Amino acid sequence: MLRTTGLACLLLLLTSSGIQAAISSVPSCDADSAPVFLLQHNDTTGSALRTVHVPHLGECSEHCSKASDCSGIDFSGQECRVLDASDSTFASVEESMTLTKTCVKSERVCSSAFHFDAYEQKILVGFAREVVPAESIEICLAACLNSFDTYGFECESVMYYPADQECILNTEDRLDRPDLFIDEHQDQVIYLDNNCAGSQCYAPYITQYIAVEGKRLDTEMGIELDVDIESCESMCTQRLSFGRNDFNCKAFMYDNSTSKCRLLDERSKPLGRADLAEEATFTYYEKKCFASPRTCRNVPSFTRVPQMILVGFAAFVMENVPSVTMCLDQCTNPPPETGENFQCKSVMYYYNEQECILNAETRYSKPDLFIPEGNDFQVDYFDITCHLDKEMCPRGTELRSVRTLNAELPEGEGNLHVIEGSGENVGQCLAKCFVSAPEKCRSFNFDKKAGKCNLLYLDGKTTVRPQAKSGVDLYDLHCLSVPKDCSINQDGALYSRYLFTKQGGLPLEELKLVSLNTCLDSCATKERCEGVNYNRRSGVCSLFQTIDENSEPNEHVDFYKNLCIVKDVDTGASSAANVPAEPQGTKQKEHNILTKEHLIPDGGKINKPTIKEQPPRRHRPVPGSDEYKSEGENAAVSSGGNAEVAVEAPAVPEQVQPQQGGAEGGEAAAGGEAAGGLTDASLTVNNQGPQPMPVLVGASAVQTICNYEGIKVQVKNQEAFTGVMFVKNKYDTCRVEVSNSDSATLVLGLPANFGMKPIVLGGAPAAESAAPNKSLKSQPRSSAAVVRPSVTAAFRTWTTECTRPPWSSRPTTSASLV
Repeated sequence: MLRTTGLACLLLLLTSSGIQAAISSVPSCDADSAPVFLLQHNDTTGSALRTVHVPHLGECSEHCSKASDCSGIDFSGQECRVLDASDSTFASVEESMTLTKTCVKSERVCSSAFHFDAYEQKILVGFAREVVPAESIEICLAACLNSFDTYGFECESVMYYPADQECILNTEDRLDRPDLFIDEHQDQVIYLDNNCAGSQCYAPYITQYIAVEGKRLDTEMGIELDVDIESCESMCTQRLSFGRNDFNCKAFMYDNSTSKCRLLDERSKPLGRADLAEEATFTYYEKKCFASPRTCRNVPSFTRVPQMILVGFAAFVMENVPSVTMCLDQCTNPPPETGENFQCKSVMYYYNEQECILNAETRYSKPDLFIPEGNDFQVDYFDITCHLDKEMCPRGTELRSVRTLNAELPEGEGNLHVIEGSGENVGQCLAKCFVSAPEKCRSFNFDKKAGKCNLLYLDGKTTVRPQAKSGVDLYDLHCLSVPKDCSINQDGALYSRYLFTKQGGLPLEELKLVSLNTCLDSCATKERCEGVNYNRRSGVCSLFQTIDENSEPNEHVDFYKNLCIVKDVDTGASSAANVPAEPQGTKQKEHNILTKEHLIPDGGKINKPTIKEQPPRRHRPVPGSDEYKSEGENAAVSSGGNAEVAVEAPAVPEQVQPQQGGAEGGEAAAGGEAAGGLTDASLTVNNQGPQPMPVLVGASAVQTICNYEGIKVQVKNQEAFTGVMFVKNKYDTCRVEVSNSDSATLVLGLPANFGMKPIVLGGAPAAESAAPNKSLKSQPRSSAAVVRPSVTAAFRTWTTECTRPPWSSRPTTSASLV
């Protein structure tokens, strides 16, 4: 026994020393390399040289980046301890952040406090995309940073095997899939999250934002700016840069009371490392990449409410949805199985279960059914802001366009980026693009010879670049504060854009940290402004009173000619002539990674998103019936140890009057089209009584009985009550109504897949009706009844017939009483 323990300790020591040798920290980098910082979660080496007092981690790492004697830092509070390259183990302060410095040859190193988040003896299973030979971890990190240029995809994380000199590039990171982030016991390995990834969207994805109102990110890191909300969003989308590297902007928050903007290189949990804190005047905006052509044009596309759910209006539930953005894409662009008339009005996403719920109502239409979810689940609720309708420009602005002569935006393989072909002239195309719905048009390519245009859901603001194309002009939509269409051709095109081109000469005025729209509006308000230079990287706007032909190529600047003052002559030359060629990623190759088969779960099989079968919808209740009176009542069961059941006394029935204009004699329903109501009906609701008073039923009065007959939820109260006991989110199909009684019983039955697998004589197994439930794999089965005081405890073990889709392995079937 002692020999085994000693061998284990020796192996652990060898592994630890080998990994420390693989991660070498250096005090300075040569001219061809950039300093890169690794956030460490294991023991590291070094000794403190000095302590520098700085307010944020970013300033601490910046100090180390410039210092020639700094191999790492340890930051806590406002104390920055500078470390040298000593071999001794460094004892970090509790709750401090320790970074080590190394050098990497890459142009893709971002501006951030740290660039990689390192974990020893950890791996991420299932997302290995490319295997790269690497003699050192520095070569591995460079391969990850350069992955889009080299291989055509963004490396979200990387695993380095020092003994094998193998570098495995992943398409996801541990924050996206914490369930697949596991210990490695076979090989020596270092896992690293790429903190420079995730701040930029690549075609065919659209850059948009999700807002959280009344919240701010609980971090002091980032860049604070005194700008308006539009410029704040623009600086984040363009990844504002002050120095050599682009700022890695993944989110921003805006203080509406002070008009202060803070750009952030961190996200909120669960997909980031920072917490959200209450702050009434703040709004937090998180950058996301959406694939749906119906993604809203105006910012934000969705508003998010953490840990809240809407009970009872789950129209469709999708399994195996691996990301929240894919879930939200299903709301704006529902799959065909949902039917042509379905309109997704809100969404809920359960992160750990990868379940996406499309709702037929919202927290505004059903506020009484908008309740908190317990801490057992990580869930967010989302409202869609544009509701798939046509979008208008913000108040005070008008639709205008910017033209790029003899250029087109790539339309994608098989016209992937094209919404439709339309129009006979530029004006018609602009009008059609502006009102397009549900697909949202952002730009169009106009064929000057054919007089036709292709409407596109992408624009050239981020990663997709226009290309030179003779006979085609590109038009981008903008909402500008220009009251009249002063364009020469009266087609709404106010500016002509020359990409990657800088106008020479001295500007009339220079504005800093502004959005492109603000820059163009400033030019339009001047007595004479013939054009502007706009720096996409720094947000600097240079206004020119007069212009000449003195221009030069520039990597970060575009020139915009004011067509209301200067005529633009089409000579056949392309305004996109200076656009650099797109990096050509290498063709995807098959790699043999059988030496690490455990990185590929389930034999490499991919679980595609699927829609769960829904029980039949209940018919609309007839006004005046008992069913009608009890409709919509609700309460919730607490999931704590001392659970209490909330019971609401019956409300005095509300009088519902159909308005004129609907189908004659038809029934009106608040659910609208998605809930089976009339699309042209509306309601007038007159409240004729006081609000119901809640009655609390203690935990001791609630019992669950589980045996081979199924589950029974029994309530025995001290006094009589009237209401409804129902399974959460399944009010339609799984409830029992109580009328002036002190007791109630809800019988749920057995799950369809409950019990042992039947054995058929002859050795052929019977067909299973469904896949085994995860929660039943290790549960003991006994014919004796089990009585538990907690309602939700039983539901965490069982999935029943009346709650089979949409809930298969998660306790959202907790009971509720009304």
